[in-house]
Amino acid sequence: MGLFDVFKKKKSLEFRAPISGAVVPLDQVPDPVFARKMVGDGISIDPLGNLLVSPVAGEVVDVQPSAHAITVRSDDGLEIEFEGLQGFAEEARQRW
Repeated sequence: MGLFDVFKKKKSLEFRAPISGAVVPLDQVPDPVFARKMVGDGISIDPLGNLLVSPVAGEVVDVQPSAHAITVRSDDGLEIEFEGLQGFAEEARQRW
């Protein structure tokens, strides 16, 4: 342990599954932008339901105009982006 290691805080963040479904490794997603992690690391979920919830305590900070993507910022400042929400967007438009 170094002299300044006492000042380093290890943070942890608890995630909950945002939707029921099968977890698919990102490198197996058919979209090459996500499979190659060009926009960062993550996971993919093949959904079984139609209820999407935030995996962290925080707030929605961005919704794309087409509603295909939503960004949530955790209370600790971590931003989580949900992509590929076309089916959810269609259902939401029908409710509006």
